[in-house]
Amino acid sequence: MGGNGAYSMSFGNERTKISAKAVGGFITLKAKNISQLSDNELSELIAKTRHEKDLVGEQMVEVARYVVPGPNYSDAKRDEWDSLQDMHDELRGFLSVLIDEQLSREPQPVRKARKFVNSYGEATRRHVTTQTYEASQRRQEREIARRLGR
Repeated sequence: MGGNGAYSMSFGNERTKISAKAVGGFITLKAKNISQLSDNELSELIAKTRHEKDLVGEQMVEVARYVVPGPNYSDAKRDEWDSLQDMHDELRGFLSVLIDEQLSREPQPVRKARKFVNSYGEATRRHVTTQTYEASQRRQEREIARRLGR
């Protein structure tokens, strides 16, 4: 990437163990024990990873005009594009892992069994429905929650 060398380093304590690989001025973060990070550390790492991904994306936009075949095409820029694309994919995958970890930490709502009233007026907790109906109900609940910003 334009003469910039690649190097690796590690930082953090024994509990976090985060290694960083810098290539061309960008830092790719990898946490070995993501589940052991505190919520604040995880949020901070997500913010840093998003920022790095955005920086790589901006760099990709600058290089893109030299990658398309035409008068500005450059093999060196094509190699830089490939390197940036690899970094962007790696950051996106790592960000996905971090977000999955953050979502897994959020408490899941506890569903209470609804009382079912049969045609005789008797209340019971008996489960009388179909999977299709339940799936559509969950889909509607998620849509409503999304629109309300939850």
